[in-house]
Amino acid sequence: MWRMWERARRYRGRIYLNLGIASLIVLLELVPPRLTKHIIDENIAGNDRAGLVFSIAILLATVAGIMLLWRVQIARVVTTGERVVFDLREEIFRHLQALSMSYYDRMKAGRIIARGTSDLAAMRNTIVWALPRMVHVVLLLAGTLVMMYVLHSSLFLATCVVVPMLWIANSWFRRRISVAWRHVREIQSRIVSTLAENINGMRVIQAFTREQKNLETFQDLQSESLSRHMTAARVVGIYMPSLDLIGAFGKGIILVYGGFLVWQGQSAQDPDALKIGTLVAFVMYQELLFGPIRELGEIYNEALHAMAGGERIFALLDEQAVVFDRPAARPLPTVRGRIRFENVTFGYDSHHPVLHDVSFEVLPGQTIALAGPTGAGKSSIVKLVARFYDIQKGRILIDDHSVRDVTLESLHRQMGIVSQMNFMFSGTVLDNIRYGRPEATDNAVIAAAKALGSHELLQKLPQGYRTRVSERGESLSLGQRQLVCFTRAMLADPSIFILDEATSSVDPQTEVRIQHAVSRLLRDRTSFVIAHRLSTIRDADRVLFIDGGRIVERGTHDGLLAHRGPYYQLYQEFIRTS
Repeated sequence: MWRMWERARRYRGRIYLNLGIASLIVLLELVPPRLTKHIIDENIAGNDRAGLVFSIAILLATVAGIMLLWRVQIARVVTTGERVVFDLREEIFRHLQALSMSYYDRMKAGRIIARGTSDLAAMRNTIVWALPRMVHVVLLLAGTLVMMYVLHSSLFLATCVVVPMLWIANSWFRRRISVAWRHVREIQSRIVSTLAENINGMRVIQAFTREQKNLETFQDLQSESLSRHMTAARVVGIYMPSLDLIGAFGKGIILVYGGFLVWQGQSAQDPDALKIGTLVAFVMYQELLFGPIRELGEIYNEALHAMAGGERIFALLDEQAVVFDRPAARPLPTVRGRIRFENVTFGYDSHHPVLHDVSFEVLPGQTIALAGPTGAGKSSIVKLVARFYDIQKGRILIDDHSVRDVTLESLHRQMGIVSQMNFMFSGTVLDNIRYGRPEATDNAVIAAAKALGSHELLQKLPQGYRTRVSERGESLSLGQRQLVCFTRAMLADPSIFILDEATSSVDPQTEVRIQHAVSRLLRDRTSFVIAHRLSTIRDADRVLFIDGGRIVERGTHDGLLAHRGPYYQLYQEFIRTS
């Protein structure tokens, strides 16, 4: 809650004004019982008709004032609270974009989504309403207690008999509901994660007829969610009626003891004795007292629900990027593209390296092909060039600049990356191609497509470059998606290209069409090519054969074939299976 307040402080002027309005509402809410006492004991008992009309007019004006102030308060509170929610949602989004790839390697997408959706939604009511409601309730409690004591001290002391009961009920509720809501938020996160996983993997699910099995797994989660919600509901269901019961007991004490005092005073004809109007006012204040007490329980219940989500949100915000700009990092100047790996050792888990003492040099404009079996470490090498991860040992230099000493933004702006499973964003084909250069004109996009050789195919789409792309590009074929992503990388005009299985989803006819354009565009750029299709790496200046995280062979395509080593064996296997 303190961390939430830190984020709300920028709106403290609005918050303080809201609290002032809440205080004014409380002052007006304390007036009706006192006016009721005056009406009964003075106006009615004294047969003062003019005074009665005046008192009722004041009572009606007070109620109208309360309603008007509540209207203003609600509008202001919602506006202020939603601004805080807006800022927090933006902070989450910004933080997610700053986190390193290692975080996304170990966290399921559904659980991350849950932080910014269901967990934030759980916090919303508390962020919007908790503070003004809490201030209103506390002020109303304090004001009511003062008014009760001023009205009749002995009746006030009699009412205090219920205080131990309230303390016991609140202690019991506090202990159980916090655990219950934490369990609820945990299972809700698992449900969102499972749902997202099933949606993303629907093709595989249907291909392997896993619908029923996955439904059973989801039903188990739903049953657990129901059970945990019911546990929380049972706690609330015991606590709230208990407050009503304690309130009724307190009212009974007031009526019995107060009735006795009224009867005793009337019998003794004591002018200073408790009057009926005072007793009625006291009962009204007692109802005002238990209203806030009940609302405190509701606020506490909502706050614990919110804090269960808040713990998860702030745990996300506490995640630190492991790859970040050093304090002395400087922008990388425009590079020629000379890249050196010097004794690089790297592992996604530092205790289990996937690259061992890797060293090589790429001259500006050279194309380096990375070949080797699956899991050998080829993709890891290109991820390190882009500094998606930090190495454990060694150095990676671009034009003699260590990638650790330059800003990530300046590094990535000089790179173009096309992978096997490139992501497509909702929008048009044109929007997706311009993703890396939003300022690029339509003519610049078309020029890049023509240079690549994708213009003719992209023009044949239903609306050409204006064709809408659905989520993840599902409305396009795999080959069309790859062409869009290729054109996107070409438009960025980077100094360094990384092509990670970039043509594996393109049909042979399309691949032949773009092969000449790709080789022409890569001629003056340093590039890394990873491909299972050996045809895409034949024209590389050099081939590095990776196996077990080490470079076991290096040379030209023809030279490695003549050497008849591991690369030759891989090539022969390709010939047999093609």
